[in-house]
Amino acid sequence: MKKILIFAAVALFAACNSKKTETKVEPAKTGGEQTGQTINSPYQVLYSSNFMMGDPKNAETILTLWKDWDGGNLSAHKEMFADSLELHLADGTMMHSIRDSVIAGAQAYRNSFESSVSEVHAVMATK
Repeated sequence: MKKILIFAAVALFAACNSKKTETKVEPAKTGGEQTGQTINSPYQVLYSSNFMMGDPKNAETILTLWKDWDGGNLSAHKEMFADSLELHLADGTMMHSIRDSVIAGAQAYRNSFESSVSEVHAVMATK
């Protein structure tokens, strides 16, 4: 019992250090450059940690396509897709081809469900 109490006390003491960690803050930039904060990450960031607000129209496009998925008609706004695309579905299936082929395959997958109901809690377009 004493060993457990000693271990718990050491763990608590180690967790309660008063060492401050600093975050680098870059000054705001103008023009088309990024603004915001740079973080000192203890992990290797594989893509980027410098995101900024994007065009809200992009979020509207995604929500419109998402609504088409729920409604079961993926062709309703097919002009919003590029000429060729890659689609990753929830079951791990990946499709990569021209737009019409991918939409037809995704429509067949969607048709395998009786219905789809989504609930969106937050939307934010980022770059």
